[in-house]
Amino acid sequence: MPVETLIVAVVSLIVGAGISFLICKFRTDSVRVQLTERVAAHEKELENFRKNGLSVVTYPYKEEHGENGFFTDERRAEVGYKFQVFVAGVPCFEAHKVVVDVFSKKEVNVERIEQALQQTFALIETFASRHPAFVALKAAPMGSKAAKAKAGEVA
Repeated sequence: MPVETLIVAVVSLIVGAGISFLICKFRTDSVRVQLTERVAAHEKELENFRKNGLSVVTYPYKEEHGENGFFTDERRAEVGYKFQVFVAGVPCFEAHKVVVDVFSKKEVNVERIEQALQQTFALIETFASRHPAFVALKAAPMGSKAAKAKAGEVA
């Protein structure tokens, strides 16, 4: 490789690096100026808010309704967010709720219904066994045979 080619390559590299540096420096300075302008604008806006003392606070919101009954389980949930206006750090109005989604669920507990029916039938049988008419019917053996004979004649 001749020396002249090597010198041309080094000079071209130095010139290209210099031009790239100047272009990047111009862009970087432009971005810095824009950034300082935006920061100054935001600081001015923040100072205005501090003078006025007006701010809004937003936070998540979830409210559940319903209860687990004996036979059914019915529930409802509202999900969203609340926001509240503050003046100089003091809340000035009631928090406003914004419901984003509503979930509801209703289930019937079949096992409890069957359990209640069994208990009801057991109570009816207990009451029926203690009723005077049933006690008299069980006490008279002829009465039951006569009742069966009459039922056979009618049929």
